[in-house]
Amino acid sequence: MTKKELITEIRKYRCSDLSDGMDAMGLVDKGTMAEGMRPIRPGIEFKGYAHTVRLLPRQSAVTRCTSVEEWRKVLAEGCDNIYNFVDTVTEENAGDMVICIDMAGVRGGVWGSEIAMTMMEKGIEGAVIDGGCRDSYEANLENAPVFCTKRTFTHAYGRVERGAIGVPVECAGVTV
Repeated sequence: MTKKELITEIRKYRCSDLSDGMDAMGLVDKGTMAEGMRPIRPGIEFKGYAHTVRLLPRQSAVTRCTSVEEWRKVLAEGCDNIYNFVDTVTEENAGDMVICIDMAGVRGGVWGSEIAMTMMEKGIEGAVIDGGCRDSYEANLENAPVFCTKRTFTHAYGRVERGAIGVPVECAGVTV
């Protein structure tokens, strides 16, 4: 069975049905994320292959800006560092892709309305974030398919920095 055929087959079933099947196979609570991983609105469900991103707690001090121009420059540099994974997702490879982000317990909001729109335009299935989602009201208006462990108004800038892409990550107690 090809990967495409497998995903097509899996999509025929509700997540609860797949969980029941795993239970029947003796895989009780294996691969099941903790209850803190929640959709940003009821009814969200998606299935796909993981594209993993590890973000690390920021180790260096944050620049204290003295002007709006300086803040914009520093923020842009910080976002270039944090969001480098965005460029690894293209319209050609995004189909059946679920972005899985491990933020190492940091509450900063790495996912919000702007990145949700950008990634949905590229064609991802959804995002699973062990960390923060901000702009959740707007992300809901956009029908963004997002699960997260934290809802926050804070930005990821100043809180996390680039880690690794395409490596095993931890999301709500499960290695992805």
